[in-house]
Amino acid sequence: MLQGYAARIAGAQDQHTLRRLQKEAARKLVWATHVLRSVSDGYWQETLEDYASHFASLCPGKAEELAFFLEHARNPWAPGNVFNAKLLQFTGWMQHTQRAQACA
Repeated sequence: MLQGYAARIAGAQDQHTLRRLQKEAARKLVWATHVLRSVSDGYWQETLEDYASHFASLCPGKAEELAFFLEHARNPWAPGNVFNAKLLQFTGWMQHTQRAQACA
């Protein structure tokens, strides 16, 4: 799904569309961090900030990268190519991490 957003962001014809797509993709990415939560986690986050905070406790080394997306979920500003590079890198890392957890 997020790769689809990257393609749509790359093809955005105007600034309004670009920012709307970035905001949508950023929100979905922050929400998607739930796939990394432990099976024993009993608490489900309610807000984007809750998701980011929980993620930071699980993966402190990636908290700053997620903060970029949390910021863009509210007020997108990055050029489309910069946003997409970060989006694809982060989603690739998440997929790799999720597979590694599933195999552990």
